Amino acid sequence: MALDSSPFDPRALCSRLRLPQGPKLYTSRTFLPFLPLLPLLLPLVACSETMPGAQDALGTPFPPARGSGSIVSSRSGDAVYAAFPDEGVVTRLDVASGAVSELEVGGEPIRLALQGDRVLVTLRAARSVAVLSWTGTAIEEMDRVEVGTEPVGIVAREDGERVWVALSTDEAVVELDRGLQPLRRLPVAGRPTWLAVHPTGRTLYVGEVVGGALHCFDVSGDSSEEAADSLAEFPVLVGIGRNGALDFLRRVTGDPAVNADGTTLAVPTLWADDQSAPNAEHQGGATSAARYAALGLGLSVVNPALAMLPLDVDGLPAGEAVVVYVAGFAPDDPERVAVVRSTVSSAAWSPDGAELYATMEASRTVAVLSADAARWVAMDGGFMQAPSVFAAVGEGPRGVAFADGTAWVHTFLDGSVSRLAVAAAAAAVSDDPAEPAAIAATLATLVHGGSLDPTIALGRSYFYAATNPLIVEASAGVSCSTCHFEGRTDGITWPTDSGIRQVPSLAGKVSETTPLTWTANVATVAEEVRITSQDRLGGADATDADLQAVAAYIDFIRAVDHPGLGETSSAVARGAAVFERSDVGCSDCHSGPRYTDRSAHDLFGLEAVDTPSLSGIAATAPYLHDGRAATLGDVVEAARRGEMGDIVTLSDAEAADLVVFLRSL
Repeated sequence: MALDSSPFDPRALCSRLRLPQGPKLYTSRTFLPFLPLLPLLLPLVACSETMPGAQDALGTPFPPARGSGSIVSSRSGDAVYAAFPDEGVVTRLDVASGAVSELEVGGEPIRLALQGDRVLVTLRAARSVAVLSWTGTAIEEMDRVEVGTEPVGIVAREDGERVWVALSTDEAVVELDRGLQPLRRLPVAGRPTWLAVHPTGRTLYVGEVVGGALHCFDVSGDSSEEAADSLAEFPVLVGIGRNGALDFLRRVTGDPAVNADGTTLAVPTLWADDQSAPNAEHQGGATSAARYAALGLGLSVVNPALAMLPLDVDGLPAGEAVVVYVAGFAPDDPERVAVVRSTVSSAAWSPDGAELYATMEASRTVAVLSADAARWVAMDGGFMQAPSVFAAVGEGPRGVAFADGTAWVHTFLDGSVSRLAVAAAAAAVSDDPAEPAAIAATLATLVHGGSLDPTIALGRSYFYAATNPLIVEASAGVSCSTCHFEGRTDGITWPTDSGIRQVPSLAGKVSETTPLTWTANVATVAEEVRITSQDRLGGADATDADLQAVAAYIDFIRAVDHPGLGETSSAVARGAAVFERSDVGCSDCHSGPRYTDRSAHDLFGLEAVDTPSLSGIAATAPYLHDGRAATLGDVVEAARRGEMGDIVTLSDAEAADLVVFLRSL
């Protein structure tokens, strides 16, 4: 999927949008030639006439931005709360005494937000939001409200009167009142997952996993269902490419953040080349160096970045996004000189807005970047590069919260919170964007001892590893979790040595659906792990025990929850009858408890295509081996054309019922 190269006119978004009256804002058509001038242009945009108006409208400067994250500081700043989804635990760390309290809530607590003195936490596996409070001696669950399937992102308006929750498998964001009662649903396709709200509370930002889009909604007016008016998707990630030679596919990869004065939105992103042939030398393909003529900190197949979007007084986009490349050297092992450029899982602004903290989930690293656009320099390919420092933290950094002059980094894989002094990090930021600095490992506080089986915990660690040489080649910048986001799928088709292939979901005990992959008939999960890590990712010397550990973690990943799961309507019954008909033939291949005969068939010009399981298929779009079918309806239409099965004669009504049945699996 190439980037949209059409001009971006912010005025088309909404009649409420007021462009700055200062310097001209360049569209994507005119933007790239002026990249070297961006350090001069962006400060002018930030100082345009919108900002005095913003302060006048509020009567005071913007309040601190409140956003969704896996860690959050209390309103008084005396504690930080962190969520550990696999263990079902929320912990509280007293920042002065170091005392730790925890509460077992179950249901995969995944993201936190403040509502006054209350802590709201999404329970992804329980379709709920839990309301937590600190009694002075313990964390107490005050309430639990069902909101919809697989809630992840959650954010509250500063006054607490509105709360928004991203229902990642229900293609919607639900707006709640202070008592967490539903007001309206905002439709968002592509697995909406990440949320942020402008400090004014007027604009909501929603990032999706599949499709790479960031959406904005006007949430300032009537909250009735009838007034659920989307401002439409704005193309925040536009204009990247080296003289048109490189077209990168884009993904949003983590929690975005608005700076305190509301002038800029930072969005974690990944820019990937989904067109090149296999890159590993041992596969006989070209290396990333041959493709891009750059190693070290140069661009590669996958390129993590922060997309910096200027905002107007209401929080609407006020110009073109600038994409700041995030890469450095692994600070925990300088002798190995491993390049860190793995997925950015969150963005956070320092309290004074001078730096940006980017957690790199698969690299045990936090990048601290200068937010001063005057210090950025243009790179080849349309990216900017900022002076930065890379700090080693615990394993699996997923979020940052600030309290008591310290950046508290939530590292969900090892159950800890790492501490990084804000002043020290700011002082260490390198003056040369081309040579980012590295600083020593920070202190870490264990806030949860962990309750996973040790083998599963080890396998999870490998799954999220982008710098471990057992799993991946140094400088590759990828991990298993890069494509299999949250153990599922990123919705992308990638070039492989066998052709273009869709990333399959790993949710729901994959070992029950062997053989694996599309055409290779891989017999076990451990063998597929070996092929992926040792052959595709360039890892070396992983033992059988290492591979078995990753396989154990993959089997630990639960099945996806989604709205149609287990539905028993009359349409489902009719669709099931169609599915089972001998003249239709669906159940000939998709049989058994996981809807697979665990065999191979010739399809779409390919020999011996493994029959994929249909369990949870509603949440794994796009479909077929090459991703050609965007929806289940497209899959059924392909079958009606005789491309698989024998349902050419199905009526439109029967085809519709069949889709409803598939959505119930």
